[in-house]
This record gives sequence, C-alpha cells and structure tokens, in this order.
Amino acid sequence: MKKLSFLLSVCLLFSLSMFHPSADAACGGVTVIDNDSLTDSNGYSGSWVYQSGQGSSFNSDHRYLASPPASGFVYYGWYTTPCENKARIGVYIWNANFTNTSADYRGFNRDSSGSLYRSFSGVLNQRYAAGGWNYIGESTKGISQLELLVFKEHKGGTGADAIKFTYQ
Repeated sequence: MKKLSFLLSVCLLFSLSMFHPSADAACGGVTVIDNDSLTDSNGYSGSWVYQSGQGSSFNSDHRYLASPPASGFVYYGWYTTPCENKARIGVYIWNANFTNTSADYRGFNRDSSGSLYRSFSGVLNQRYAAGGWNYIGESTKGISQLELLVFKEHKGGTGADAIKFTYQ
C-alpha cells in the first residue's frame, strides 16, 4: 500500500509539473475550464474518448472513460494560472453514461517558489449527481489545477466535462 501511495504521488507530481510552471499571486472571480479549453490547458492519461454533439454537456462535448484501467490509475486534468486564493470547486456532470460512484478529484497549486502542493480532495458520485453544476468542496489553500483520478477499483463509466473555481 505504501508503494502504491508513493508511486501515485510521484506520477501525479510528474504529470502536474508539465503544466503552468509560472506562478501568479493575484486572481479572483470565477474561472471555468472546459474539457477542451482554448485558454487554459487539459491533460490526461488512459483512453478518454472525446464526444461532441452532446446537448446536455457543457459546450456540447465532454470526455468519457468507459471503464477503469486494468491496473493502477488514469487521470483527466484541468490547469490554469496558479492562484493564492482559496476557491469553491464545482464540476459539470450531465450524461447517463457517467456512472462512477466514487469519482476522485484532487486539487493542486504552486507556491511563489514554484513548488507544487495539494490543496483539495473530494469525491462525487457521478451516477446520482444532479445534471449540471455540482459543488464538490472548497480548497484549503490556493488552487489552479484539478485532476480526476480513476483507479482500477472504480466501477462504471467516468465523465470529465467542465470545472469551475469560484475564488474567495
């Protein structure tokens, strides 16, 4: 278990280090990042399928992972400019195929020296979540990156659409 936890931490830090290395101390308002953002960035591992023409999805598209990986985990990530402010976190979910009962979200940020730290952990039952925006929690510190992790133990299909940071 310790080895899996260590491996997970190393993989997450490696994957997150590729996105937005610069820090910005000022931010505020609301930041919405879609699954195919033109202004911010996304990243993923595994077999996420892009599905367009989905009327109920945010901007009519989303990413879908039909089943969990055979081993380990895969992720889908949303990344924006680092921010020192705490934020309320929302995810947009609205598709009958999104049935993961324990979608695992983790938030990260970079401090002024560029070091990455975790500032949020939350779980959403996508099977029974309301269609549209779902509040999943609040970061304990600044947040600029959110990753949805899907482990081999998870059941059902997993959706990745849009996320929202409402900075305080």
